[in-house]
Amino acid sequence: MNNKGSILVVVLIFTAILAAGAVSLLGKVALNLDRSEQLLEFNQAGFYIHSAIASIESIINNDNNGYDSDEDIWANLPPISIKDGLISIQVMPANAKININNISSSDAATAKRVADAVEKLTNENDIEDALKHIKGWIDKKQSYDENYYQNRIPPYKPAKKPFYSLKEIDYVNGLSKFSEKFGSDFSVDGSKAININFANKDVIEAYLPEIADEADSIIKYRKKKPFKNITQLRNVSGISDKQYLEVQPYISTSSSFFIVKIVVIIKKKEYNATALIEREPQTKVVKYFEGKSNYE
Repeated sequence: MNNKGSILVVVLIFTAILAAGAVSLLGKVALNLDRSEQLLEFNQAGFYIHSAIASIESIINNDNNGYDSDEDIWANLPPISIKDGLISIQVMPANAKININNISSSDAATAKRVADAVEKLTNENDIEDALKHIKGWIDKKQSYDENYYQNRIPPYKPAKKPFYSLKEIDYVNGLSKFSEKFGSDFSVDGSKAININFANKDVIEAYLPEIADEADSIIKYRKKKPFKNITQLRNVSGISDKQYLEVQPYISTSSSFFIVKIVVIIKKKEYNATALIEREPQTKVVKYFEGKSNYE
């Protein structure tokens, strides 16, 4: 982050907004009734969540160093203490994971790479025909088990369009716990190029088989210093020019989309929300989910 001063201002503004919002709400809602207290807490949580999202938008908008890594301020946000509770914010580039929607990409090479990754990771977890069922849900030309979906209550049919959230995959035939098992490996947003500063070992091995044997070395390297551009991958011992050229279209050190998870705790009660923030051309929220794990 080049402009650390501006980030400090954002943090101070965020803190001031939270304090002002709490005072304002306290003045509007009577606390002598249980219902009023519940309403107050609910409104407070919503205010905190949306203030947090606005602050993350500002931080990402000011992050202009050209690459994304765990050294960025948005990746290291401490918990924020509030009256009777706490706010925690987790931000992750969407392309730290494999975009499972690219399984139906018009680019055949990308579609095959995603399909191979799905097969590898689900086969290791003893999930039968995951690839077939996923394609059956989103691919208009792919068949699916109609009886399975017609027997659900209420009955429904596969969407035949890209997944809107990873949680949606849990409704696919045979994949009821997909988001729980693979939430750290797959997303439904992001580009075909994964961020090598954030991708975990399973993602690297499944999505970049050409350099799977060097996954541990990649993670060890970035812990010492983040990759500022993809050419620095050549500095990792064991990766040849041939391997680098093969994976070059599928790696990145920056992201256009960020997954923001927010947890607000007020009097031991927890409120959750997830937002997907797009960086370009103008930082904005493109998806918003309330509740725990509704996005993934």
